[in-house]
Amino acid sequence: MRLLVAITESIVVARPPEAGFDFTQDYARRTSRDRGVLSAEVLERAPLPRVRVELAGGVRGVFEYKLFERPLRTSVALTEVRSPLFSGGGGSWSYEAHDGGTLWTVTNSVRFRSRIVGWLLGPWTRFVLRRGTRAALRAAKLELERG
Repeated sequence: MRLLVAITESIVVARPPEAGFDFTQDYARRTSRDRGVLSAEVLERAPLPRVRVELAGGVRGVFEYKLFERPLRTSVALTEVRSPLFSGGGGSWSYEAHDGGTLWTVTNSVRFRSRIVGWLLGPWTRFVLRRGTRAALRAAKLELERG
């Protein structure tokens, strides 16, 4: 039975890694391009960022950065989770120079509170998480490439 659902998606953006990193880590703009993030409030910037978020599906919590290596990669854990279904999750982003642009790869995950809920809702959650991640990547790519 599954307790964790994770997906990985990539997209090529016609901008350098620094531009992609700075854009995607700007939480003031996050809600305009990512429908999965309803609100975001930066709590701390150093030594590693902490961001209070409200996510689609009624999930609230804090993104606690584990890595913040501009312009290469970031990694977050979703902590202080308030959700009847999920106990945590996280994500990582990598930015690799690729043919004059950037190969941007995102991994997102959620952890269910119980295995039975994961077993029942895991396939649907994977579908929704993948669809939302792809949509967010496409929206970010369009906005980034417009400048």
